[in-house]
Amino acid sequence: MKTSVISLLANIFLFCFFGNVTGQVNPATNSLLSQDPLIVPSANNSQEKTEQVDTAAAACSVANTFWGIEGSWVRDYFISGNTITPAGDSIPGYSYFALAICNNLNGGNISPTFYASSFGAYSTIYHWNGGGNWVQDDTSNNFILNGGGNGNYLFWLQNFATPDKIIRYDGTSCSTIFTINKAAAVADIAVDNGGNIYFVTNTSFPYSDSLYVIAPSGQVLKRYPFVLDCNNAYGMFLLNSVLYIGLGGVNTTYPNTLIPVSFTEDSVSMGTPISVPLSIALGNDLASCTPGSPLGIASIETAEDLSLYPNPAHENFVVKTNLFQNEKYSIMDMTGKIILTSTLSGNSTTVDVSFLQSGIYFFEIRTARGTLQKKFCKI
Repeated sequence: MKTSVISLLANIFLFCFFGNVTGQVNPATNSLLSQDPLIVPSANNSQEKTEQVDTAAAACSVANTFWGIEGSWVRDYFISGNTITPAGDSIPGYSYFALAICNNLNGGNISPTFYASSFGAYSTIYHWNGGGNWVQDDTSNNFILNGGGNGNYLFWLQNFATPDKIIRYDGTSCSTIFTINKAAAVADIAVDNGGNIYFVTNTSFPYSDSLYVIAPSGQVLKRYPFVLDCNNAYGMFLLNSVLYIGLGGVNTTYPNTLIPVSFTEDSVSMGTPISVPLSIALGNDLASCTPGSPLGIASIETAEDLSLYPNPAHENFVVKTNLFQNEKYSIMDMTGKIILTSTLSGNSTTVDVSFLQSGIYFFEIRTARGTLQKKFCKI
């Protein structure tokens, strides 16, 4: 008992200290942490006035809708112009968790569904089973505090790591796909229709310096210069190809607002901040199931679409693709720098990589239809 109390106090200290220093959480709406995440409010709660729903699918067909945390409930909201209003649906949540929406990766009948994680050195992943319960999936991760997903893609931002990381969950286990050599400036990530991940970084708190977009495999697709006061930046989501960043009451520049961010090929721009009514009290995390594709890049990762062998490669490898022939391809390093550009020769092409230094690289074919991408190792 004594050990568990000490562990809880240590987690509370980490949450409060790092949350206020880095803006990773919203202290205005998150005053209590618990190692037991399943604090489910009673269905007879007299303050609960909205209709309870079983699954995220109930709102996925409704335009301009996103989900957020209000106390111990997950609720949906409408964005209409510069106005946010409750949509009227909710499910029971718990006191601290990340929120993501994607297909049911464990083969359940409720799809799309919600995924969540608990706070702590051994964070647990849960999914909503549509029958009134959160079901435990995985317990092998450290401080995966913020999530994002879409389709068959589910990712977590690992905070309090050295450095922060992007973690991919496949329904069974987690793996690191990207190491952020800076601090994450916003306590959340967003995922578009192609499974590409969006996150914001900073080198000098509280102002961000960059907005990154990486592929599901971890390759950097875009790095935009991006400056925003990110103190108390507690969440973000994509909706109809616009990125929304939630800022809490502690933020002195745009308190209690959503900041819309629009994309072009080479730049991003911030729109008019949208006021978040205090009655909504958005707190821990935000999610949407209609993200769109701001960059117009759909990552195609089906095995039969593209194969590359041998991998690891020494002198060369053979590329086979059933979909694209005579298309241009690129080889890039882990930072997204293009090392080589050439053209496929039919459905089987031998690529010389003898000149590359040993390491990890990406082979990519990008067309109007989408992007085929494979990671390979040069030895």
